[in-house]
Amino acid sequence: MSVFLFPNRIKDTDFSVTRQVIALLDQHGIHALLADELAGELVDTKAVFLPQQQALAQAKQVITIGGDGTLLRIAHDCLAQSKPVLGVNLGRIGFLATCEVAELPEKLARLAAGRYTIEPRNLLHTYASSCGQVALYTIAAGVSAAYPPSIRLSVSFSKSPVLK
Repeated sequence: MSVFLFPNRIKDTDFSVTRQVIALLDQHGIHALLADELAGELVDTKAVFLPQQQALAQAKQVITIGGDGTLLRIAHDCLAQSKPVLGVNLGRIGFLATCEVAELPEKLARLAAGRYTIEPRNLLHTYASSCGQVALYTIAAGVSAAYPPSIRLSVSFSKSPVLK
């Protein structure tokens, strides 16, 4: 089995967490695939470097290393290729990237053994006709009450409230 790793250079500046993930995957006989642009920084690892789209196509799963923003940057490509994603959180509160670094040994052992569940996520595609770009957002319903709300959301259609 192979897993595509998508690290955030700003969050994992020295690639220490990426190196830890590569080593843990290797212990379980799983090949770590990375984009070839990272070969210079991680040449001393057992990772395989390929063009990003080729690595993503060959991988059975994806692991992002950074936070929710990192996961969202690769989400569209993962969705298009039906690849499940495990997000490693290096930020503050991870709503999407919920695996903490301390949990990596346990979670990667479970991944290797096939003992995991896939949590479906609802995606909202928006289109802003003024700029001609498509944005991808995720809606996390039922977020833990232990965390205060980070945004307030109201949705209107033709000036009529749909959700408040």
